[in-house]
Amino acid sequence: EEYEGRDEVGKLECGHNFHMCCIKQWLLQKNACPVCKAAASHF
Repeated sequence: EEYEGRDEVGKLECGHNFHMCCIKQWLLQKNACPVCKAAASHF
């Protein structure tokens, strides 16, 4: 999904970007990037 001008975007250490609300929920379940599976300690 494309990002809109007001969207909060979170960037993981691996370089992948996600909507902040989406990646927060994902990281509560799994501590890895949903795209490349790299460890995601913070964003």
